[in-house]
Amino acid sequence: MPLAPNLLYSDSNEGNQRPTSSSTPPPIQVWYQCMQMAECPPQTAVAFLNQVHPLLNTPLTSSSQTLLMLAASISSPNLIKAALYYHPNLELADSIGRTALHYAAAVGSIEIFELLVKAGSKVDPQTIGGETPLAKACIFGQSDIIEWYLNNSLPTFEKADRMGNKPLHALKNSSQTLHD
Repeated sequence: MPLAPNLLYSDSNEGNQRPTSSSTPPPIQVWYQCMQMAECPPQTAVAFLNQVHPLLNTPLTSSSQTLLMLAASISSPNLIKAALYYHPNLELADSIGRTALHYAAAVGSIEIFELLVKAGSKVDPQTIGGETPLAKACIFGQSDIIEWYLNNSLPTFEKADRMGNKPLHALKNSSQTLHD
């Protein structure tokens, strides 16, 4: 069970009050709290983001993952929805170029993937190795994400990574089976 969001502070910052910059917790504390909130209810996600939104575009890990990337990687739609309210930079990438959309595609969360796309995420950003979110979905056998790309007739299937491999090549060579 996640910690109550108001435990991030020792002051009396309660409810939907927005914190002052001096009450923003350290990034490691935000990371720790975020990682416990995969199944959090909407009101908990909103209260948490009300407290930590100044750090929304700040790297929280040594690999430069932001809160949006972490929320996508743990498949937490309520955290994503609460974060999108604050209009985060959707194009921020971690140290190897993965965006929140890459994380959503890798874990196969079509709900989060579609929330990010609707909010304005580019559908074909490439990592430093040239992998797109579609390539991540192919590597991990995430059929809902692959189907989304197919249904939207995007040229992303033709984007090769730095090794010259296209996403379907990754699917063909993956040991993963497609997940329904």
